[in-house]
Amino acid sequence: MPRGVREELTKQQERAINALLAHGSVAQAAKFVGVAEVTIWRWMQQDTFKRRYREARVTAVERAIALAQQLGIAAMQVCAEIMADKNAPAFARLAAVGHIKDMMLRGTELLDHESRIDDLETSLLEELLQPLRRAS
Repeated sequence: MPRGVREELTKQQERAINALLAHGSVAQAAKFVGVAEVTIWRWMQQDTFKRRYREARVTAVERAIALAQQLGIAAMQVCAEIMADKNAPAFARLAAVGHIKDMMLRGTELLDHESRIDDLETSLLEELLQPLRRAS
């Protein structure tokens, strides 16, 4: 298939993909679209439907991650406010401290892993390119 050309799905198939994302089950999606469950199961075996459904799921996950990142900043600000609030119950302040600490540690680990992966990729690339450089 040429680049930029999208294989067509029927309107019902497009609705089925949206319903699968929204409702989470074939039975509920089929009911919403007004088709038999077996019809959706058959569509899910078709390459075009499968690919477009996978693309829609990836897009949905990317949007959810972006929203989580946006809300994460606000959530950390709320935790910081609770932690600093001398009138807040001790359990709430301690929970806020725990959340902040957990997020800090997870963030540090992720950044460390990313850095280590980058170093490994660079090292591997250099190792793979060495014979080519010697040959030229």
